[in-house]
Amino acid sequence: FWELGGFVTFDRAIGKLDYAFLRQLHQRVYDAARMAAETPLPKKAGLSVDWQRTPALDCGEWPRLQTLADGRLAFSYARNPRKDAVGNAHVIRWSADKGRSWSNAQAVISPFVRTNAQGAAVAYSILNPELLQLPANHPNRPGRLIAMANLRPTAAAPRTPYSIGFAVSDDAGRTWSPLKALLPLAGDAAANDRRCWEPFAVTRPDGTLDLYYTDISAPPGGKSCRNISRFVSHDGGDTWTGPEIVLRDHAAGFGIGIPSATTFNGNLYLAHEAHPKSHPDWPARPFVAMTRADAPFAEAPTVFDPFVQAIPGEIYCGAPYLIQTENYFVLSAQHGKIVPKKDPTSGTEMRVWAMPKAEVGAAGELNAFVPVENPLGEARPMHWNGLAPLGGDEVM
Repeated sequence: FWELGGFVTFDRAIGKLDYAFLRQLHQRVYDAARMAAETPLPKKAGLSVDWQRTPALDCGEWPRLQTLADGRLAFSYARNPRKDAVGNAHVIRWSADKGRSWSNAQAVISPFVRTNAQGAAVAYSILNPELLQLPANHPNRPGRLIAMANLRPTAAAPRTPYSIGFAVSDDAGRTWSPLKALLPLAGDAAANDRRCWEPFAVTRPDGTLDLYYTDISAPPGGKSCRNISRFVSHDGGDTWTGPEIVLRDHAAGFGIGIPSATTFNGNLYLAHEAHPKSHPDWPARPFVAMTRADAPFAEAPTVFDPFVQAIPGEIYCGAPYLIQTENYFVLSAQHGKIVPKKDPTSGTEMRVWAMPKAEVGAAGELNAFVPVENPLGEARPMHWNGLAPLGGDEVM
């Protein structure tokens, strides 16, 4: 499930991931008329998955998918809602039949214009959309949907900050609250030149809601760099405290970012991209920070390299996305060689890794991920992939 050449597509993994016995990988390719053709691929050790490819869904970027409590799929992404819009909107499409058909796009956070301190109009585009549903047993807002996004100015101007914003729905997505910004916008008294990106929220076992995001900040006595900060809500998103930096850059100022998180056996796992501490000049790759899910975020959390097979030094492997199925942790990321003088994501493809929950270490180590085959079986430009559990060990 990823952005492919400007078109949002998804692939669906059919059947259970079986670490010990499933060795045969097949690729099913469906053409535009949905005529199926199955192509067997060579046997390889490790996990295997049957992938189904479907036609492109829409023009857009940063695709995310959630399986809701009522069985629907909610597919959120950023797209320009109309030709005269000032920027992208956070839109959602809904499916009641596991992705065989989709509703029209519903804009839940729309682009807007602010006036800065100098009296100039500043347009904000809605990017890095994310979606979370609170559990049905949440003590304050059971089943609430929370749509998040990066509020990003479309042009540079003095005292024009980025922000993180959200809207909520308490009626299963039919209606949405007005946008609320968690950080000052252009024209606010506290406006500055701050930069931030990539929000991601997770619910802790006690119902506490953590909203993580990438920001640029300076440690005491140090230079500004990318860190991961968070806001916290104890009432299901009605009120928030923060922000606070929870994970600082550990590679001498090269920066970290793009968080995604999940909880398991009393631990909170925060996947993110970072440069290796031992080789800060290498491109970024995924790491996983671990802290207790029932306590404040640790000042010095344990950080794992999640892979059994190391990522080569010349490879960029960023934008990790971490989920759980019934028996597995599954991780996706962009993967490819750096193209000189170009965006480091320009030559990347989607890669997927999985790790049985039975192999989580005695101290909670999440460091035994092995590769699952490229869904398309070939290298193609794919950016900002996401994953969603559909029940059992089925993944979209």
